[in-house]
Amino acid sequence: MEKEYYIVTPCYNDFESLYILLENIDRENEKYKYNFSVIVVNDASLQENPFSDKKFENIKQIFQIDLIRNGGHQRAIALGLSHVNSNTKEHKNGAVIVMDCDGEDNYLDVFKFVNKYSDDKILFAKRKKRSESLLFIVFYIFYKFIFKLLTGKILQSGNFSIIPLCMLNKVVSLNEIWNHYHAGILKSKLPIEYLDCNRSKRYKGKSKMNFSALVLHGLSSISVFNEIVFVRLTIFSCIFLVLSILISSAVLAVKFYLNNASPGWVTTVIGILLIMCVQFLTIVITSTFLVLGRRSSFDNEKNPA
Repeated sequence: MEKEYYIVTPCYNDFESLYILLENIDRENEKYKYNFSVIVVNDASLQENPFSDKKFENIKQIFQIDLIRNGGHQRAIALGLSHVNSNTKEHKNGAVIVMDCDGEDNYLDVFKFVNKYSDDKILFAKRKKRSESLLFIVFYIFYKFIFKLLTGKILQSGNFSIIPLCMLNKVVSLNEIWNHYHAGILKSKLPIEYLDCNRSKRYKGKSKMNFSALVLHGLSSISVFNEIVFVRLTIFSCIFLVLSILISSAVLAVKFYLNNASPGWVTTVIGILLIMCVQFLTIVITSTFLVLGRRSSFDNEKNPA
């Protein structure tokens, strides 16, 4: 049976870029003649798709899912993957490619993916060279450091990836991909490999991702590992509590035994440490209720009365 390849791409007010992407894939596929179908997830765009009736010689079909409300990039991807999984129950020979439609995911890498993937693992694009500003790169490095510190995992990629159809049912069953696609798969421990790819520049317009959206995106990836983050925060808090006790003891020793402290200095230091301890304790208690509440609701979903 001939292999089928499905390209899932979210789109929000970016139909010009989408059309350029489809033209590029169609032109390049003249060499390969792969069976490509494209699933465009229209994430409640405010503009109509002016290219919806365009036909391409080397793309088998283009199907557009129109969402009623904007749910964000990650939910759009999850919906697109669920659609493909629901419509390929009898045909699991091939793969699904997840990519952005704005041009930052290079269309030539689609063909690299198809040539390199295998049915026993998910292949992600690992950014070897980025095209963003220096400020963005600095913040991105800082974000990756925080992610590693809180989760113990290394985030090496974005959404650009290829999933074998035989593994797609496992992927769409992951609740976490609705929050953050890559982090959800990373948490699932499904087999992953990385392919070096350079990030390209947008075809048209400006990125819809502002600073607030980037921060929210980063927090979403960390929230996927909420139980691990909770444990690590608890450990950090305990370490800080022990250090605070040691520092407070040293400060009191300086004051009462060495009698060598400035007026008000001891009170200030111990007060600051006490406030920080209370803040850490508040974070741990809040995290405990959130994590346990989430586990309870998940157990209820698995075992309904």
